[in-house]
Amino acid sequence: MVIERTSGLASEELVKAIASSGSEPKPQHFHHLCSDNNYRDAEIEKIIYAVHSSRAEYAIALTNWLKEVLPPKNELDEVIICGGTADYLRDELDTVFPATPVIWHGGVEIPSNLNEQWLGSRLAVSGRQIFHRF
Repeated sequence: MVIERTSGLASEELVKAIASSGSEPKPQHFHHLCSDNNYRDAEIEKIIYAVHSSRAEYAIALTNWLKEVLPPKNELDEVIICGGTADYLRDELDTVFPATPVIWHGGVEIPSNLNEQWLGSRLAVSGRQIFHRF
């Protein structure tokens, strides 16, 4: 969605900048993406707006989908949430399950020497079988 709302940005570099900015994108996260000094501030402002609005839209879509496919909250004993997007949207996902225990990444901890590329969340998902019962 961010790529659609901006123009001329390399997707790989944009994804890295979005991931490193977390839930609080600031101009310094995107400064290196803009080459035109005359319009740099306006372009960065546009990117930050695109990141905020895209994140909000994605969070709404994801939380609505979860509410649709999961049993009612009072029937859930716990929820296991895994993956890199889980980390990125952790604040939003926490609001979906305020009274249900959430186990992040299946409780799998990746040693720091294996997590040099911030792939621990993906490794944790593939390293454990997750079952969902209705």
